[in-house]
Amino acid sequence: MTKPHYLIVVVVLSIISRTEVVTAGDLEFTSLMPKCADSGCSNGCSLVEPCRESKLECKFDIPGWIPEMHGTTTVRGRTADVNVSTREIFESISDFDFIFSGQLEVSYERWGFLANGFYYNLGVDEKILPRIDLTAGFSQAIVDFAATYDVSEDLGLTDWNSAWEADVLLGGRYNLLDADEISITGPRGRGVTASGSQHWVDPIIGGRFRAPVTEDVCLKFRGDVGGFGIGSSSQLTWNIEALGEFQCSEHCRLSLGYRLLDIDQEQGSGNDRFAYDMQLRGPIAQLGFNY
Repeated sequence: MTKPHYLIVVVVLSIISRTEVVTAGDLEFTSLMPKCADSGCSNGCSLVEPCRESKLECKFDIPGWIPEMHGTTTVRGRTADVNVSTREIFESISDFDFIFSGQLEVSYERWGFLANGFYYNLGVDEKILPRIDLTAGFSQAIVDFAATYDVSEDLGLTDWNSAWEADVLLGGRYNLLDADEISITGPRGRGVTASGSQHWVDPIIGGRFRAPVTEDVCLKFRGDVGGFGIGSSSQLTWNIEALGEFQCSEHCRLSLGYRLLDIDQEQGSGNDRFAYDMQLRGPIAQLGFNY
């Protein structure tokens, strides 16, 4: 076989085997095929189109947030102070029938959508005085939903560090306060029963920022404000979160931090007046997964 024919055979074999470099004597040939195996591409490759990684990302977080509650609440014109510490909540944890919190986030390129919720149902059945029984069922839900948009490049953050991220978010926060039934029974068997619920949606606008500290550790911040007295929404609500995140593995991460949520809601007047001026704050322990 002459040398030109030998070189043609070598080139054909290099293309078929997708070998990056093939040497024949003192000559070197570079494969024309994309090198998919080393780049981790799973979307298929061709001679004219390079490998592309999927830009769709899904994240699911399970946050543990049991906040303190400090403020006032007004029902039918009567106002009561509320001051419940985290320690007192843990001491009465057996009275909680159900607690749930979670966050789901889906993003594609610069756009994304997130939804997170916090819900609990509290049941109490005890004697508040020697001959007076209290039976109560109470639940509260707070659900955030928002569209997000990555503005890292617009702010020039990637010029400083390509791993820095900043998003703006626009959405709403759904609030539910539901007293299923509150019953007080006296010594002669006579009782008083009451129930009711309030719910509203607050428009919110805010932002998020992520700053890496090391390859596996980063700091995350979120802030938003909303309500603005639009319709039946709160006069003002604001939320601040600060988290330190550790990437345990490629698809798992652990976060520790603190969240503070303030709500100032008021509806009606006189005996029909309802008000909920409350601040919920406490530490967060969060386990997350991404795909």
